[in-house]
Amino acid sequence: MSVSTWRIARLPRRTVAYLAATAAICAISLSMTAGLSTASGKPGFTIRSAVLHRLSVMSLRGARLSGDSRPRWIDVVATNRAAALADAMHGDTVPGAAGQEVYLIVMRGDFTFAGAAPPHGRDPKGRYMSVTLDIKTLQTMDIGLSNRPPLVPLRRFGRVYRLRTGK
Repeated sequence: MSVSTWRIARLPRRTVAYLAATAAICAISLSMTAGLSTASGKPGFTIRSAVLHRLSVMSLRGARLSGDSRPRWIDVVATNRAAALADAMHGDTVPGAAGQEVYLIVMRGDFTFAGAAPPHGRDPKGRYMSVTLDIKTLQTMDIGLSNRPPLVPLRRFGRVYRLRTGK
């Protein structure tokens, strides 16, 4: 059965809650991006201060929705989606991702995806949350949660920016 033929009524309640939480994060991302980012260039380019501010606001909101309103640190780097998935999200793949430029945001804190557990399971928890955002629209593309840091240092992708966390 393909995903397009599933009906919400047939999905477990926790799966529906997880989908609702994911939709909320995406909606927040879209609401924060009324206009397009003017950033352009190859992965690793300089990120303008106005874009860094937007990324800070978005990251802190995403962290708060994931259970940690004050993560220890938040780093961002421009790269391609395939590299971000392979190295920061521990081997995930998406066809055609090599040509997609993204901001990779990695934050350290105590995160929980509340309501995302399978029936009779525990909610996913982790110390590292990784998010990819489309460079042009700042739309959320991927979200990952792990107890391990990315497989490689982010500086391997280019210049790393430390975002403000409020701490």
